[in-house]
Amino acid sequence: MRLGLALSGGGARGFFHLGVLKALEKLKVKIDVIAGTSVGSLIGGCYALYADASAAEERLFEVFDKYSQDITALRNYASSSAIDETNVFFENSFNFLKEFFLWNLHIIRPYLIDPKPFLKIFKHIFREKCFSDCKIPFCATSVDLIKGELVLFDDGLIYKGIIASCALPGLFPPFRMGEKLLVDGGVLMPMPVMAIKEKNTFVIGVNLERLEQTKPQIKNAMDILFTSDKIRYKRLLQYNIDEADFLLYPSLEDFQWLDFDKIRELVKLGEEFTLEHGDQLLKEIRGERVKNFFYRKIPFLSKDAKNEDRGDEPSPQAGGE
Repeated sequence: MRLGLALSGGGARGFFHLGVLKALEKLKVKIDVIAGTSVGSLIGGCYALYADASAAEERLFEVFDKYSQDITALRNYASSSAIDETNVFFENSFNFLKEFFLWNLHIIRPYLIDPKPFLKIFKHIFREKCFSDCKIPFCATSVDLIKGELVLFDDGLIYKGIIASCALPGLFPPFRMGEKLLVDGGVLMPMPVMAIKEKNTFVIGVNLERLEQTKPQIKNAMDILFTSDKIRYKRLLQYNIDEADFLLYPSLEDFQWLDFDKIRELVKLGEEFTLEHGDQLLKEIRGERVKNFFYRKIPFLSKDAKNEDRGDEPSPQAGGE
């Protein structure tokens, strides 16, 4: 049986994923493939490269500490630009863009935040390593604005795939690669369960995005446009959540998108949260292994019958908001 891990976006909160990986090692849960969206691709890619949570943690902290001044400057810039950090997360970025991008005509750039600090970080973390260097198969999601389709990076230089996966529309500039103009994979796949579902028996999803619905403020045509797009985004996220065999969904409302000074705290929370739900996870994995064993032993049970059987079962969830 193959185990997949799908990591969502979430800015600085994405370091929660690193804690999840540390806990999975303690639980002796061996991941066979990893897919990441946005910051999930950063954490997932670093872990896939080393297949060791402590080594990935050491590498990430080393680089983020080295560039702490750049990150602080970025946070100061965001504050001075009146960015409401509660709305910077992908699912809420539409309100932010409406207020501080579309309605401020003096802003002529196609992005609001200078990406240079993050580009330096990604290059420093991964250097010239390629996806083929990963000890665990890994892919990063992105979306091509030209063709309007999902792009899965699993070949070439890792840092380029991470840059493309993290290019949050409107906040960071699109990443051009050949004829492609690439933005954050969360546009089509907020939590990339479906990127690896077909080839993996059991997929663990880690969702750091918010699903709760707030009453929209519908005052004009722009409100209708952005509210419609938020509905689309939440539906896409829910679809991937429904396809996960096991979901880790913490409540991280006390942490904001640019809280990179709290990444160690987030790692600790991720580890504790996953260990709290470890027994439930191990039980589900054991159950799936037993089921797979009997399907292999009984030849008249077809693959389609197996899929039907699994489709009738609700996906177990841990946590929630």
